[in-house]
Amino acid sequence: MICVYVVNEEPAYIGMISVSLKTLRAYNPNLKVIVYFVKDSKKDSRKISLNSIVSCFSTYDVPLNFDAFFSLCEKLNVEIRIRNSNLNQKYYSLHRLFFKEIQEEKVLLIDSDTFIFENIEHFSESYKDFEFVATPNEYGLHYSVPSFSEKFKSFNSGVVFCQNGIFQKWICSIEKYCSDLYDGKHKLSKWLWSVSPNCEGREELSASLFVNDNNVKYGYFAEKDVQMGNFSSNTAILHTLTPNYLNFLNKFFIRNK
Repeated sequence: MICVYVVNEEPAYIGMISVSLKTLRAYNPNLKVIVYFVKDSKKDSRKISLNSIVSCFSTYDVPLNFDAFFSLCEKLNVEIRIRNSNLNQKYYSLHRLFFKEIQEEKVLLIDSDTFIFENIEHFSESYKDFEFVATPNEYGLHYSVPSFSEKFKSFNSGVVFCQNGIFQKWICSIEKYCSDLYDGKHKLSKWLWSVSPNCEGREELSASLFVNDNNVKYGYFAEKDVQMGNFSSNTAILHTLTPNYLNFLNKFFIRNK
């Protein structure tokens, strides 16, 4: 199993991924990790305020630019692949298209706004019976997604484990799903715009559509392995969701750095 991340030139994301990598390496010294660093002049950053996160990072020894981040990755034995963005994105999630280059069979994708607390190499064995594993998204928990069965909860795609070639197929599907959802060309476009500000949920919904449309064998992470948004008990990976990030940074990283 390999672990992959993607980040752009936004200082807040560089800081978050640096913290995630430090916590990952503390418990997973031998796991192969690849980071795609996308040069896009920050134009595809998410449209939320990130200034408070940057201000907090600047007080501590957390990289906020490429040179410092590159040095950290060398120290942590993390491979960096630098790519230039020339995509018509409308949304930063399409940076994930660079993952088409990944050829490994078992892949764990991790977002930048995460903390890792344990060794995670057991994921490939724990979820060997599934091709796509993630956590339910917030609107997947609170809304019934039209055309999905009641037992199918829409995924959050911040931490995803794939195998059997599903990772590559999923990544190749992202651009069309995201574009169609945004442009009103998909039957769920109107619904998504109504529950997700600026249609930002199309990254997650595109993952759910891919799994549902292609009859992919899916599962959900156990809470002991991945939790999202709220930290209720011990877990291997906490996906904070960016608006909550500072609370967890002060609790888990700054206090114990």
